Amino acid sequence: MIKPESQLTERMQQLAEQIAAPPPIADGDLVRGRARVRRRRTAAAGVGAASVLAVGALVTTLASVGGSPAAPVAHDPDLAASALTSSAASGAPDPRCVVDDFAGASRSSGVVTSPRRQAFALSRPQLLNRYRMILARHLDSAGTHLERRASNEQTGTRSDPACPDGTAWLTSYGTKLGWRMPGESGLGMVQVEVSDGDWSDAGIRLAHDAWRAHPVSLPGVRSAEVATDGGLAVVVHRTDGVSVAIDTDALFGNNATTPVSGMELSADDLLAAAADPEFSLS
Repeated sequence: MIKPESQLTERMQQLAEQIAAPPPIADGDLVRGRARVRRRRTAAAGVGAASVLAVGALVTTLASVGGSPAAPVAHDPDLAASALTSSAASGAPDPRCVVDDFAGASRSSGVVTSPRRQAFALSRPQLLNRYRMILARHLDSAGTHLERRASNEQTGTRSDPACPDGTAWLTSYGTKLGWRMPGESGLGMVQVEVSDGDWSDAGIRLAHDAWRAHPVSLPGVRSAEVATDGGLAVVVHRTDGVSVAIDTDALFGNNATTPVSGMELSADDLLAAAADPEFSLS
C-alpha cells in the first residue's frame, strides 16, 4: 500500500517536469518559423546590396560629368567615399588663383598689409622658405649674411577668366631678405622675384631703367640681363618661359636707415643663383 505522502510527492514531481519541459512544436509551426527566419535574412541582405549599389551609382554619375569617361562602379563603401573626396578635390580652384584686393590689375605689390592678402601669404610658406634656401646656397653658404627667415612677400597678378570672382592669376612671387655684414649695424637687402608673366610688368624690372643684355652659358637659360643703376640686379630668362630676377641694395630701405659697407656679390654670382632650376611658382 502506497502512503498518501508518497503519492503527493510523486505527483508534484510530475507537475514540475511538465512545467520545465518546453511544449512540443508541431511540424507545421516548425516549418513556418524557419520560413520567417529565411525571409528576414533575405530582406536584410537586399537592403545592404541596395545601399552599396546606390553609392556605386552615385560615384559613376559624378565620374561621368563633363564628358569624361565613367569610372568603374565602386561596390565598397570605403572606395565610394574615397572617390567622392577625390571628385570634390578636382573641382577646387587652381592654386594659382589667389585672393586679390585689386583683382584685374597687373602689378607687383609692396609689403603685405591687407588681411586678405596676408591670408594668401601664409598659404605659401613653402615657396618663401625654398627661395631663401636657394639664395643661401648660392650667395651665403657660410650663413653669415642672409636673414634666416623669409617673411616678406612680393606678388604680381592679372585677371583671368579661369579664376573665381575676387581672385586673380598669380604671375610673379618673391621675397626680400635682409643682408648683414659681420661687425656692422647696417642692413642691406637681397630680393628675388620669380615670374612667368610679362617680364616688363615685373617689380624688379620696373625698379631699374638701365637693363642691358649679358652673355651667359648656364643650363636652361635662354638669355640674361643686368642693371647697375641703384644697386645690382640681374634676370635670367629660362627656356621654360620662367624669368627669375635678383636685386641687391646696400640699404634695406623700409627696414633700416644705415646701409652695409658692401655686399661682395658680383653679377655672375647673382646670375648663377637666379638660374637655379628649383625656383618656381608652385
